[in-house]
Amino acid sequence: AVVARTPAAIHTDSRLQVEHLANGNVLLQQAGTPGAQNHVEITTNMVAWREVGVAAGNSNGYYEFLDTNCHGISLKFYRSRKSQ
Repeated sequence: AVVARTPAAIHTDSRLQVEHLANGNVLLQQAGTPGAQNHVEITTNMVAWREVGVAAGNSNGYYEFLDTNCHGISLKFYRSRKSQ
């Protein structure tokens, strides 16, 4: 799934939810597979992606990732992939 941080309403996967918190952080929530590891990657240019974390799906399959390194960036894209 890929989603843009700005503007706030761009989504390419309806299961992915992005919440802009009052403190400037961004919370990603997405449906997945229970117990699966989901690698979260970011980019600001859609060319160079880098992994910023791994989140495990809970018993319902949902995982959350809190991005605390997004302050001062006007445009950021996220994507995630499940470990094989």
